[in-house]
Amino acid sequence: MTISCFSFSSNCDYYFDTQSRENCYTDKIMSQYKEKPKEALFLVDEELTSTTRDFVLMELTREFHPQSRHLCMKMADQILQERCLMMVSRPHLQRNKMKE
Repeated sequence: MTISCFSFSSNCDYYFDTQSRENCYTDKIMSQYKEKPKEALFLVDEELTSTTRDFVLMELTREFHPQSRHLCMKMADQILQERCLMMVSRPHLQRNKMKE
């Protein structure tokens, strides 16, 4: 299945160094995930290194799915995955959500 992400990602492709390109994709993913989750997850899988991918998945879980394990299970790093799973299993520890 091909997802058209040209308008979603095209500006990030102009960065030559990996860190700047990943920072650009991370900003786009976090800001547009709510409206375009499939496209955002496609970019997570296709454009980010494994380490950045896991941190983005953790942030997406924290921000949008604080009680769901599905993004945690996609993480490659076992320690981050365990932290993510602990976070979703203990919602009373989620400081950001408690303030709202």
